[in-house]
Amino acid sequence: MATVALAGACLIRHSQRSLSDRHFIAAVLLLFIAGLSKLPYLTLILPLLAYPAIPRPRRVAMITVTAIVGLAWHIYVAVELPVIWPYNPALQISMLIKNPLRVVPIAIDTLSSFGNMYIHQAIGVLGWLDTPVPKWFVACACAVLILALCSAGVTNIKNAPSFSLFVLALCFAAIASAALIFGAMYVVWTKPSAMVVDGVQGRYFLPILAVLPVAVTLSSIRWDAWFLSIEERSMKVVLLAYVFFSVYVTISTTMGRYYT
Repeated sequence: MATVALAGACLIRHSQRSLSDRHFIAAVLLLFIAGLSKLPYLTLILPLLAYPAIPRPRRVAMITVTAIVGLAWHIYVAVELPVIWPYNPALQISMLIKNPLRVVPIAIDTLSSFGNMYIHQAIGVLGWLDTPVPKWFVACACAVLILALCSAGVTNIKNAPSFSLFVLALCFAAIASAALIFGAMYVVWTKPSAMVVDGVQGRYFLPILAVLPVAVTLSSIRWDAWFLSIEERSMKVVLLAYVFFSVYVTISTTMGRYYT
């Protein structure tokens, strides 16, 4: 998540001060690193093809090279490293090819059965899945997320090209990345013929959520009429305080898991 968020920050900075390409290059490399961790995250690099502040030949060359290298890495991992999945991916894929419409009821049943769990895990459960943070902290996290999205809508990018196509591509890539997470876990970690996807955890979607403030900032959405009444400095203080506060809650919750 931190890698994707930093990539988004680099893109926003480049859109504000596009004096050189170093921020764009940094964003490409950061998204490439995120894509190496999980194949679905590699999708997040594709919207950069529509990023208007870089000449088309240059951005196409960079994105093509990084996408090919990232895909080659995942192919190598799938072929050369020891198999860890418990079921038969080839059987799952063949069954989906024979009846692709099964995807619709599988998606509906999975989200209806586990949707609330994904949200809770993404915000309020640490990696062991048996260690929830306090409920009041979950409420604080939701409030800070809303504040972050609203503050992103206040950002004013002057003298910049239209980012409408890029924002649309970014939103589409986020949806596609989330869908690929479910698809990957259905193929490698779900019992054949099952009608729900197993193995998906809420934290898998955090890197995807990190693109939302970028999409809001570079879009035409603006909250200035009512939100600018809150000083920008106050917003930064609240967001920075939350960072340190979340570290404290994480450490104290972890200590409580082991020592109480």
